[in-house]
Amino acid sequence: MKATKLLLAAALLTVTATFAFAGPGPQFWAQQAKNQPAQPAAVSSGTAKDSMTCGQCSCCASMKKA
Repeated sequence: MKATKLLLAAALLTVTATFAFAGPGPQFWAQQAKNQPAQPAAVSSGTAKDSMTCGQCSCCASMKKA
């Protein structure tokens, strides 16, 4: 019985340690650092459709009718 509990505790500790160190590898973070300067440029290059305000599309008025 004591050996079974010890084996179970060791298995649970191993599983916990495995999940504690899980995560993206160094290659992922290197790619993110490389892509970061490109991301703000992609966000700021929106079209006129993206910058439409609520009064321009009249979708709110059509929703009130329904």
